[in-house]
Amino acid sequence: GGKVNIESNSAAIVISGATGGDPIVDVSAPGTTGDGGIIYIFANAGITATGVAPAMSADSGTVEGDGGKITLDVSGALLVLGTGETSDAKLSAKSLVSGKGGTVDITGALGVTVKSSNIKVDGGANGKGGSILLKAPAQELTISGEFKANGGSGNGEGGVVTMEAGSLILPNTSNTHIVANGNGNGQGGTLTLNIDGDLGNGNGDGTVGLE
Repeated sequence: GGKVNIESNSAAIVISGATGGDPIVDVSAPGTTGDGGIIYIFANAGITATGVAPAMSADSGTVEGDGGKITLDVSGALLVLGTGETSDAKLSAKSLVSGKGGTVDITGALGVTVKSSNIKVDGGANGKGGSILLKAPAQELTISGEFKANGGSGNGEGGVVTMEAGSLILPNTSNTHIVANGNGNGQGGTLTLNIDGDLGNGNGDGTVGLE
């Protein structure tokens, strides 16, 4: 896959989805073999992914390869993925058939809000699931949607999901699923919550799978 690097020290970055279903930023491997690429987006004044199905993809080739890496980093404002009203934001760094899952790192220095979003770093075949990091140091992390780091469907081990924040909120009426299951003989993955204060006080529903 390729590489996309976007950095802004002053202006905010808005990623607006459109109809059609194709990823807005796509660095997936273009053929049957190859690893997914790298997406790095930094903005001091904020990152917002909104509209209809804003999507980023760093998937492997269709036969072989590991998932790539997606990094979203905001140093001086809130980071927002999805509106929770129009459609899901989708971030994917999967191995499609045979390989390890990739990495999605999301950091917001003044807080992170992820609404009705799908983040997937699943492994393929016997590949291990990848890693998801949601980080809002000493700030509020609000999440809803699906967060998947499953092992491949053969004997893949589950991956890693890590959340670091001052508080973790599941909004009212939200359905949140965090899954890092192994398959076959593969062990279940790891969920790490490093939360300084309140945990899940928004009264939303959530499930965790680490089988």
